[in-house]
Amino acid sequence: MTNVLAPLAITDGQTWAKALLIVGIAAAAYVLILWVSLLVWTYRDAGSRTKQTGLQAGAVLLVAVFNLPGLLLYLALRPPEALVDTYGRELEAAAFLREIQKPDACADCGRSVAANFVACPFCRAALQTPCTNCEQMLRTSYTICPYCTAPRETEQWPVRARRVAAAPAREMPGTAAAPDVEAQPARRQAPVQQGA
Repeated sequence: MTNVLAPLAITDGQTWAKALLIVGIAAAAYVLILWVSLLVWTYRDAGSRTKQTGLQAGAVLLVAVFNLPGLLLYLALRPPEALVDTYGRELEAAAFLREIQKPDACADCGRSVAANFVACPFCRAALQTPCTNCEQMLRTSYTICPYCTAPRETEQWPVRARRVAAAPAREMPGTAAAPDVEAQPARRQAPVQQGA
């Protein structure tokens, strides 16, 4: 019976010292790993929030010296937004402003067109139509003619309904045009007569 209870009776002073040494080494390793991981996280987080190396080094030094209280202080003082979020927000604002300030865009497809285009070169939507009174070219969105103040006949020129027919392709200078097969009637060749 003494053999069964012998392993359970830890009364030796050396055994307790070895156990405490193992627990102390494990606790020190845990604290060291936690400290290094906090340093790495602080370095990466500060790098994602500012490009100033002095501020990044200061944040890492703060956490290296004060550990968890230093991390809490860094979290309180760090910039609120990451650089990626700031850049994305600025891009979104710039795109919104560009959409607002884009007066010369096709109402049908939204692509940029020159102010004097009569039709959209991308979707063939009519962009300008002549005034019925003074014959000045007007945007299809106008309700009156700004030149003669005549009211527009908007029923006649709906913006999205009217398409401009495709114009025939122009010849490039110095090139011969390809014959139009459908436009020319089929020619019959006369039989070739061979001499005797």
